[in-house]
Amino acid sequence: MTGESRATPLEEARAERRYDVLGALAAGRVSMVYLARLRGASNASANVAPNPFDTAASNLVALKRPQPGFANDADAGFALTREARFAARVASPSIVRAREAEIDDDGPYFEMEYVAGPSLARLQHVETVGASVATRVSAPVAVRIVTDILEGLVALAVNESLARPFDDGTLPIVHGDLSPANILVGIDGRSKISDFGCARASGADAPPALEATGASVGYSSPEAIRGERLTPASDVFAAGVILWELCAGRRLFAAPTPQMVARQVLGGYIPDLRQITPNLPPKLVAACERALVREKHLRFPSAADLNDALLDAIKDEFAMPRHTTVGIAVAQRCNAFLTQRERMIETPDSALQSGVRTRDRT
Repeated sequence: MTGESRATPLEEARAERRYDVLGALAAGRVSMVYLARLRGASNASANVAPNPFDTAASNLVALKRPQPGFANDADAGFALTREARFAARVASPSIVRAREAEIDDDGPYFEMEYVAGPSLARLQHVETVGASVATRVSAPVAVRIVTDILEGLVALAVNESLARPFDDGTLPIVHGDLSPANILVGIDGRSKISDFGCARASGADAPPALEATGASVGYSSPEAIRGERLTPASDVFAAGVILWELCAGRRLFAAPTPQMVARQVLGGYIPDLRQITPNLPPKLVAACERALVREKHLRFPSAADLNDALLDAIKDEFAMPRHTTVGIAVAQRCNAFLTQRERMIETPDSALQSGVRTRDRT
């Protein structure tokens, strides 16, 4: 990011908040996300049957930390602190809420809102006996999910407080790493964007896309893969890929290696959605096609513009569905996942079963 300065090191004073770790939610190359409960909180009541997915009543949170091997790595600590500051300064129902980074005996971490539900990547697959199969969702559900994502991108782009700590105040802000793995879909049907490690001001150089996995590269814009400067249209391309895949029920760019995926993004064939999923609203297909134009100056220039196009596309076709409609899809498609998550919340030993050691913080 232009003119970015190193964040102020975390104070040596240990954090006052204490957590009981329940299990692992996600693992990245240098970081881990854990499910935790604020110490002293209980999910049980003498008179009311506990609801493990009532995150407010149960005081459930998510904690993001560097992987154990990176706990004392200065660069990993800086990256985590920077990401926490980005996430903490955006107020949007489509952004995972967060607190700024703290430090305890295990190293730096930050607390995030726990979203009771799967990632969009998991939602895109229906669980069958012994297999997970990619399938399409209905057009109304796809539009509801993508408009939530676009709402979050708009909030990110125009937030002045994000730009000031890291550069000369340039706006808008670009997420830079939008993919189904970084989108959480709650059982309430609301989709939320997470993972701001690649967020930067518009016009900043792209992060090294090929250091990511092949799955993540498949949502990178052509300019990101070429290492060029990013704009809000770069996030529009990623949203377009997500919309295409939700409607088609398959990956758009898929290959054995990240390098091969990158070549597909730069010049591979993009199948016509109308041939894969007939009866989609024509304006919806047209909006998706424009979002996927490889020349960024010909795409929708911002998430707000793509959102307006989607609302126009459906106005004569169907009403925007309620979030509860998406919540029903989550329950139907991810029942086994939700059952496993419920066990993690209700059973203390599940922390050990997931390979996470519950620590006694004093």
